[in-house]
Amino acid sequence: MTPVTLFSYITPEEQERMRICFDMHEAVYRNNETVMEYSSSMKKIGLILEGQAVLYCIDEDGNQYMIDNLKKDSVFGEPFLLPEESQHYYVCAKSETKVLFIAYEHVIKRCENACKFHSQLVSNLLQMIALRASQQASRIYVLSRNSILFKFHCRRKTDENCYFAHVLHHSCRIPQCRPQCHDAGAEEPG
Repeated sequence: MTPVTLFSYITPEEQERMRICFDMHEAVYRNNETVMEYSSSMKKIGLILEGQAVLYCIDEDGNQYMIDNLKKDSVFGEPFLLPEESQHYYVCAKSETKVLFIAYEHVIKRCENACKFHSQLVSNLLQMIALRASQQASRIYVLSRNSILFKFHCRRKTDENCYFAHVLHHSCRIPQCRPQCHDAGAEEPG
């Protein structure tokens, strides 16, 4: 399945018309420059056009955590996170980064032209939110495992071969991992 981006199934001509209708604007940020600070209200959605950025969280004790790595076609903004008041979220560029901003109010309100690409953009956005929720559920599943070894195996289960089997030159010993991470030719350790 091809990953959905914000502009999937929307032609370049329709995208140009949307720039006006949605009041979109582009901005370029240098390395380590703050791209956006989240607020408690949903004001805008950002789309990485070029470069990469990182979403950080600073908790009430001043500890900073990396929440997400954002690359080309990644979207970010308050609608994707619903920030808590006790935490501060911000996006920081990690290279020269070009971002397209869309006002959230233009996404949720239909224009008087009832453009079909508006519905497609909202559909794409909902699919991206669903994918992100699924990814978060997977992260929670991995983090809830008791064994660090099992966490590594869960994290690597989409690889062609088990990470530890590759590094240790034999197949892994965790029964739950075998179906996901071993190819048909893997041998059991002796």
